[in-house]
Amino acid sequence: FDHKAKNAGIAVAMTSIFNLPTGKGRRSGRAKEQVETGRLFLYRSLTQKKTTAMMEHISVLEKEELVKGALKDGISYAEYRVLVANHTTSYTSTGHTQTEALSKYTELNDRRMHRWDKLFKLTATQIESIKKLKLNLNWLVLTESWCGDAAHTMPIMNKIAEQNKNIDFSIVLRDDHPQLMDAFLTDGKESIPKLIVQDAASGMVLYTWGPRPEPAAEMVVECKKSYGTLPPEFKEDLQLWYNKDKGVATAHELIALLTEIG
Repeated sequence: FDHKAKNAGIAVAMTSIFNLPTGKGRRSGRAKEQVETGRLFLYRSLTQKKTTAMMEHISVLEKEELVKGALKDGISYAEYRVLVANHTTSYTSTGHTQTEALSKYTELNDRRMHRWDKLFKLTATQIESIKKLKLNLNWLVLTESWCGDAAHTMPIMNKIAEQNKNIDFSIVLRDDHPQLMDAFLTDGKESIPKLIVQDAASGMVLYTWGPRPEPAAEMVVECKKSYGTLPPEFKEDLQLWYNKDKGVATAHELIALLTEIG
């Protein structure tokens, strides 16, 4: 999930933040959502002070130590599902920023994860490939409850991890681990979900994956080339792609990476 606010949302949020007149009548539900999306974008834009130079100063050993520390805070997928469900009940979200829009996304994602938990099935060939893994791995995921990409991909990660006792799958929240997120940015951005794969014996970070499977990532790139940003309609297109793909691309990529390291 990339933090790209709708242009209209930014404009409306600006008027709200600086108490500028917004015209006659009450805002529609759509406008309120735009305000909150815009506020979130502005908040993150104004508070993020990270640079590429800062990122480069994080050494391999420092990254390994950050992962080691975060693993102590990790929760299981089952615990994460309970956490998201509780936020859905209270109409809140994980993360340090609370808005109605993020609460709404959390509610949607709870339903999405429930659907994939129930419907997604690995093939017999995939299960055989997963069971061949001999290394003990830590799979650590950075995420938040409102992240749409995470809702479609984390259930797949869990299904894979369930097939091999050598994979220890755990989850931490991005906003609670800013240093870890800084160490594993995607093109300089705090994109989630971010799967960090670590050799449990040596502590070496072997590779990362995320925030989305390659076909979906290509959709994002092409959309930005065409429009310079991600228009509101793109979120719907991306969700439709995930529904049509049914987790196939995510499973294929994650299992291929497992196969490479043996």
